[in-house]
Amino acid sequence: MAMRRAAVVLAVILVSVPASAEVRRFGLMLDAGVPDGANGALVYRPWSFLRIHAGGGHNLMAPGVRMGIDLLPLGAGITLSADAGHYFNGDVNSLMRLVTGDKGMSVDALTKVGYAYANFHLGFEVGQKYATFYLRGGVSYVNGVVRDPGSSKIDPYTDITFNGDPRIKAWTPSARAGLIVYFAK
Repeated sequence: MAMRRAAVVLAVILVSVPASAEVRRFGLMLDAGVPDGANGALVYRPWSFLRIHAGGGHNLMAPGVRMGIDLLPLGAGITLSADAGHYFNGDVNSLMRLVTGDKGMSVDALTKVGYAYANFHLGFEVGQKYATFYLRGGVSYVNGVVRDPGSSKIDPYTDITFNGDPRIKAWTPSARAGLIVYFAK
C-alpha cells in the first residue's frame, strides 16, 4: 500500500513540473538484454537529466513487465539506471532446446519458471533530442520460483525429486542495449 501511494505521489509531482521547452518529454524505448529479454516501453522525461519508463516484453519463455528510472548526472553521455521487472511462468525447455540444439530435450522441472529481477546499471549513451542509443551494464538481482517441479529425469542415470517449489536467488552480471525515440513534447 505504501509503495502504491509513493508511486502516485511521484507521478503527480513529475507530471506537474514543466519540462524545458527544448526537451521532448515522451518517447518509445526498445531494448534487449540479460536478464531483461526484449522489451518495449513508454518513456517520460520530465527533465533532461531524468527518465522514467514502463512497459513489457518477452524473454523467450514468457511475457513480462518492467519499469525503471534513468539518471543522467552530466546531462548526457553517462547514465545511472535502476529497473525492476517480472516475468510470468513460462516453459524454459524451449529456450534450453534452442541453446543446446537438442530438439527432444524436456525437463519437467523447467515447465513453470518465473522470476522477478532488479537491475543496477552504469551506461553510456549518444543522442538526446530526438533519439538516444545506449549500452548499459552492471548487476542484477534475480529471484524466482520453479513451480510444481515434481520429479525430473536429467539423463538416464540421474533423477531429481523436489518436495516443494525451489526458490532461486542470485546476483548476476547483466547488460542491455537499446534505443529511445522521442516523439512529443
